[in-house]
Amino acid sequence: EKMWTTGAFHDCSGNIIHMLLAKLPGSEKISLFLVPNVLQDGTTKNKVELISLNRKMGHKAVSNCAWGLDGAVGYLVGEPDRGLMCMLGMMNAMRIEVGIGAAALGKRGLQESLLYAQEREQGGAQIVDYPDVKRMLLAQKAYAEGSFSLCIWAAGQHDLALAGDEEAKSLLGVTTEVVKSWPSEWCLVGNTHAMQVLGGAGYVQDYPLEQLYRDQRLNMIHEGTAGIHALTLLGRKVQGGRAEVLFRTMRRDAKFAEQQATGGVGWAAGDEDVLTECATKLREAVNRLEHVTNVLTSGDTSRDQALTNAQSYMNLFGHTVISWQWLRLATAAARLLDREYKGDDEASSSETGASPTSAAAQFYQGEIATCAFFYRHELPKTEAAAALLLSLDETVAKMEPGWF
Repeated sequence: EKMWTTGAFHDCSGNIIHMLLAKLPGSEKISLFLVPNVLQDGTTKNKVELISLNRKMGHKAVSNCAWGLDGAVGYLVGEPDRGLMCMLGMMNAMRIEVGIGAAALGKRGLQESLLYAQEREQGGAQIVDYPDVKRMLLAQKAYAEGSFSLCIWAAGQHDLALAGDEEAKSLLGVTTEVVKSWPSEWCLVGNTHAMQVLGGAGYVQDYPLEQLYRDQRLNMIHEGTAGIHALTLLGRKVQGGRAEVLFRTMRRDAKFAEQQATGGVGWAAGDEDVLTECATKLREAVNRLEHVTNVLTSGDTSRDQALTNAQSYMNLFGHTVISWQWLRLATAAARLLDREYKGDDEASSSETGASPTSAAAQFYQGEIATCAFFYRHELPKTEAAAALLLSLDETVAKMEPGWF
């Protein structure tokens, strides 16, 4: 029997196939099999049967079920005894897709709550003008767009890796768990902010926020739970200095941002240069992450101690990586905003027709402002996470089951 299978039985297609891991007779290793509902002749039904449908919290447009396959026919996929390796290639791509889905739900929540905030009046003003509402909208934008940027970057690395790019393969190797897990957790937080912006209206079915939250909640569970991905990241993926390629890439982009800094373009005018500020903070964050990684993966720290607070390491790693993505976005936005002001030929904005209030200019300013928000409000959380991890705190490990 199999449980928690999505789309296994429905009437939207003539045949449904399943990829399953199982052992060949006489083998102790796992192979990969294709099990169809209808066999190759197109008419004979395979010995698979629906046992029960699961009544889910969300994602109700697609079925999820328990099903049986006693006596069913399966076709070997790939080489015998290498099923897990075959499956992992597909699963890693799916994990990027889960991250993209989480980012999309986060972005939809931002759009719905922003629209509401622009229309809802309270105290003689639209609520979008109130700082606390801006805070919740900014957090959503930071989580959703930062996640989307990371996922698109990862998809590009995935394509490069398939084409034989070894650096892309190494980068993807240390980030896949983060690409899946960080958007799943923090865009869920974003969806709670979206509901809060609407107040009571966000809690009822008249608006889509409660459905977005229900659908989003699955992403921390399927394709590997958040806790398992955290253990995989710290326990295997960053071992042996494998994260060095990522640290080097983030430092390179911080240097590039400083070189591109214009010192007072658009939103940053009258304030310290955002790109220089964030580039400096990114280097500090990368140094912090690298130091924690080295301590936790050294032979001086026991594996059990290191993995006790693996979830905190995931957040430390994820926040640092998302801050890197936001610096990349802000660097591009500042360059494009500079064109809006100066024009491609260094002409004045009046000559090119561009203006600081154009839709494009406002979008670029918003990207730079959100980058500043993430670095000033979210990135500092990595300091507390790093301190906890370096302390090798065992409070959680020492908690006895009977004490709950």
